Amino acid sequence: MLASATNVPVASSCGRLFDAAAAAVGLCPGTALFEGHAAMIFEDLIDDQARAAAGSRGFYSFGCERLPETGLEILEPRPMWRALLEDLRSATPVSVISARFHLGLAMSVADLAVRLARQSGAEPIDTVVLTGGCFQNKTLFEACVSRIEQCGLTCLTQSQVPMNDGGLALGQAVIAAAREIAIRAA
Repeated sequence: MLASATNVPVASSCGRLFDAAAAAVGLCPGTALFEGHAAMIFEDLIDDQARAAAGSRGFYSFGCERLPETGLEILEPRPMWRALLEDLRSATPVSVISARFHLGLAMSVADLAVRLARQSGAEPIDTVVLTGGCFQNKTLFEACVSRIEQCGLTCLTQSQVPMNDGGLALGQAVIAAAREIAIRAA
């Protein structure tokens, strides 16, 4: 499928990473009942014992790459996959794999946000905004906020608009309305 590019669209959604990790450990082997289903089950496996084991073994790490076309920095999951697959090979409990995945992703997202804020241009950036459907995941969200705040930055998120597609739709409507207003004003 990869060689022929059949049914393998390029995706940048963090949700697909959760889907892939959950599938790798055997969750939702047929079809998920709804978007986020596998991710919810994967997160629900984490308990205090799994967190402790993940803390002592280390969280999965993600690389960071700069896209040549845009200069944007992205998280690269290859190091995470190597570690996750090694954990599967060595029969690591799925709850520990889940904790290592969630907390590793949270640390990587937070560290990238902090690094980008600190290397900003003339205006110092002291606030990071977290949004998107994946931040409905309590483990990911709380670990990101904690890490960002430990680094001395303020972390914001929405409270009156949903983080998922509802918030996206509202943003699209606002952009459309602004464009319409600009057209009418011209």
